[in-house]
Amino acid sequence: MNDVKCTIIQDLLPLYVDKVCSSDSAELVKNHLQSCTECKKIYDEMTADLEGELPCPEVDGKKAFQSLRTNLLWITVALAVMVGCFVANIGGAWMGGPANIGQFIATILYIIFWGVFTIMTRKYGVLVKVSFILSLLTFIGAFNSLVMRLLSEGWILAALISAFASVPFYGLRLLMDWTALYAVATVISIVWLIYAGMNLRKHQKSLKK
Repeated sequence: MNDVKCTIIQDLLPLYVDKVCSSDSAELVKNHLQSCTECKKIYDEMTADLEGELPCPEVDGKKAFQSLRTNLLWITVALAVMVGCFVANIGGAWMGGPANIGQFIATILYIIFWGVFTIMTRKYGVLVKVSFILSLLTFIGAFNSLVMRLLSEGWILAALISAFASVPFYGLRLLMDWTALYAVATVISIVWLIYAGMNLRKHQKSLKK
């Protein structure tokens, strides 16, 4: 066993490291490594390189599941709050008069939880698209309505589109008129739209890799 040439053992080392050689060859290499420092050094270098190239971190499945559950919980809560705020403001927005403190709070909550929804959905493909589309509709509604107000024009289509901004942002009528409300809604929706667009772009890039 000890008379085996090092060149033969070194030829067998890649197969031995990959564990694809026969049991007899594996035994031969193993015995040789116990007595040959030169081949043992080569073996150590090969296995060290292999460990460096193929790290095997342990995956904490329980922790990953808890993180997913927490994210989905926040997304559900955010959607529920947004829908609730929309419903709370829809009557006042239809009448068009000044808002009350409750509707103002509903608008503030809508803004906050829309931000939560946009952030929490950045890792989920379908929800990223939903976030982007809603941000786009809000921006179109707010900007279109702002332009119509400044031009003193009124179109039925513009009124329908404006609902994406006039209803959720209606609480701002406690402090300002409709023109200022649409201006604020336009600015906020631009921020949402840019962030949602960045998330959508990252998601699309990840699909191409």
